[in-house]
Amino acid sequence: MTNQPIWLSALLVATSLLAGCQQKPASDESVQQPTADSVQTATSSLFAGTDPATSSTCLDSCIITYPSYRVITKPHTGGMGDHITLINTETDDQQAIVAPGEGGAQYFAGLSGNNVFVDIGTGVVRQIFVYDLARKKSVALLDNVIESPVLRNGQLSYLAQMTPERATQLKLPACTGQQHELSGSYQERMTFDLNTNKLIPSGNYECIR
Repeated sequence: MTNQPIWLSALLVATSLLAGCQQKPASDESVQQPTADSVQTATSSLFAGTDPATSSTCLDSCIITYPSYRVITKPHTGGMGDHITLINTETDDQQAIVAPGEGGAQYFAGLSGNNVFVDIGTGVVRQIFVYDLARKKSVALLDNVIESPVLRNGQLSYLAQMTPERATQLKLPACTGQQHELSGSYQERMTFDLNTNKLIPSGNYECIR
C-alpha cells in the first residue's frame, strides 16, 4: 500500500476534528412542552358550569382558549394572584381585568358568554368578581364566599358566611363552635342571577360548628 501524501493526511485529520466539534441540534427534550398536569392546572380551578375551554396550556403563563375569547393569566411578580387579560378572538380587542377593592390576589375562575368570573383572595373566606366583557363594566362583587360556586341556568349558587347584621335581622340564636376559623358563625346558600344581576338569599342557613 502506498503512503498518503502528508498534505492529504493533514486534511483528513482536520476534517475529522471539525465533524467531532460540530454542536448537535437541541433535542426535543430540551424544549419545554406543556404537560398533562399543566393543562389540568389551567382549568381545574374554574367554577363548575362555566363555559368549557377548547384548549389550555401553561408554561410561564396560562393561555385558555374559548370560541370567542382567549384568556391569558400571568402570575404577579413577587406577589399573590395573576394578571388577567382577555382577548376577543374576532376583533383582537384586549381587556385587562382588575377586580375592585384593595388589590387582593385575583385568579381567573371561568367564563359564561360575555361574563367573566374572578376569584379574589387566598383564605377560606373569599370574594367573587363578575365582569361583563361586552359592556365593559362591573356586574357584581360577591362577599363572604366560603365554597366554590356552581353555575346553572344563568344562576351562580354558593355558600356564604352570614354577616352578624343579617343574623341579628333574622333573630338567630347564638352559634357556637370551635372546630375551625369559621366556627361560631352561620352559613347561608346564596344565588346570584346573571339575568337580573340580583343577589338572592335562600333563607336556608345553618350554624358552622
